[in-house]
Amino acid sequence: MVSFSLEDDQDDDCQQCLLTIVARGTAIITELCRLVELIPEPFLGTCCQSINNQANSISNNNNSNRSHLQGIICDFSYFKSAEEFEAKIEADPELKRADEEFCDEYIDILTRFYLTFEAVQRQASDLNRFIIELEDEMFIGQTLDGVLANHESRQLLCEAHFQVGYMLLLIDRNFSGDLRERLIVSYYRYSAYRSSPGTNLDETCNLMRATGYKCPQQKIFGGGGVGRDKAKTDSNQTTIRPPGYPENYFARVGIDQSVVSTLIAKLQTVDIYNQTVAIFPHPDHRSNALAHQASILYVILYFCPNILKTQRSRMREITDKFFSDNWVVHVFMG
Repeated sequence: MVSFSLEDDQDDDCQQCLLTIVARGTAIITELCRLVELIPEPFLGTCCQSINNQANSISNNNNSNRSHLQGIICDFSYFKSAEEFEAKIEADPELKRADEEFCDEYIDILTRFYLTFEAVQRQASDLNRFIIELEDEMFIGQTLDGVLANHESRQLLCEAHFQVGYMLLLIDRNFSGDLRERLIVSYYRYSAYRSSPGTNLDETCNLMRATGYKCPQQKIFGGGGVGRDKAKTDSNQTTIRPPGYPENYFARVGIDQSVVSTLIAKLQTVDIYNQTVAIFPHPDHRSNALAHQASILYVILYFCPNILKTQRSRMREITDKFFSDNWVVHVFMG
């Protein structure tokens, strides 16, 4: 792997910008991996529901924690009738007290979850902005072709797009859509967000809304009890892959498909990490040599459903070159 030095490229603003995007992406991925084990216990228990069922639980005088949590945790349906939801809490002293205690106990971790989800949205937005500035010649003397001609910049641009796609897969395969929605709504209710214009709640909600995808490893909302000694995943859950998944999910971030198509073409024809010459010169080891590129291709192809679904000859070439004897694709370290 080539090492990049900020000192060596002081005059190359374009490469510096790319390096910053990739470095920040690595930090976001690391934080997402940490958060998998830090989901607040009430969000893992079978104790919450959508707003459509709130009335029955709130009118019930049951003072158990489960009853209280039913009245204070909600999905995105909260935004359609927020005033009604808050009024019901205010009208019930026990529920209001439970709501305040819940806020005091979990606001820090809820903030951490939300800021990480928002960072994913900002990462995609910053990458899109970089591409626009590159095409508008904001970087003097730099074009997309020029970036792809440079060995280090080519790696960074491919990795930046790969990271955005990997973040989306990592989120959806570890946090169910219902769980994400309730974490965000709880943060919104307890935070000072409404007086902070610098956040991107609408864009973050649009990106994090449920996709319908289900898999056994997913941390699901209401997954097996309140305590951490209970199962946090549903081992009996069969994988459910909605039509158009994950292409429709990837489309939410608005990545430029023409740029991704160009990157795919470059990955098809160029060994961007020089593995085949330096480390794996033998032809029989080609799939090992190109394994890292294969993982990048696997992820960013979802940004271009047209290639996946209609360009059979191109997909045949990719499959024969990168996956002919290797069907286990490691998309990231760890």
